[in-house]
Amino acid sequence: MNIELIYPALYGGVIGLILSIVLGIYSKPTASKYSYAIFGTSSSALLKNITVFSAAFAIAILAGFSFLIRDTEFPMEHPFLFTSEVFVAGLVPAAVLLYMTYVRGKEFTPNTAIDFTLLTTKFALAQVLLQFSGVYGSVFNRY
Repeated sequence: MNIELIYPALYGGVIGLILSIVLGIYSKPTASKYSYAIFGTSSSALLKNITVFSAAFAIAILAGFSFLIRDTEFPMEHPFLFTSEVFVAGLVPAAVLLYMTYVRGKEFTPNTAIDFTLLTTKFALAQVLLQFSGVYGSVFNRY
């Protein structure tokens, strides 16, 4: 395995540990055992904001690299395979939402459909950006 692929996982683990320690030290119990107030903000709101910011930042970085690198070799040579990859990469992770809704006994609502559509779009967009930014060309190294 290439050591360069291990560094992002290590950085993520270190950042996760630091956030866990900081959020654990500065948290105060509230009425719900699953929610804490951190610096005057609820932990669920803080976590949601961090997640949205991280996803938007990652998409912006990938979009920038995609614009610069434009690795279109595989999509141009195999358009059907690339399209099927995008659909599978978008639908399979988002299908977990539908499965969890069913398993937990919740009813399907319009919000469930909207969330499913947004997740599908996010994962499909990530698939396209990872291809065009050259990540897959580097990982699969077929050149």
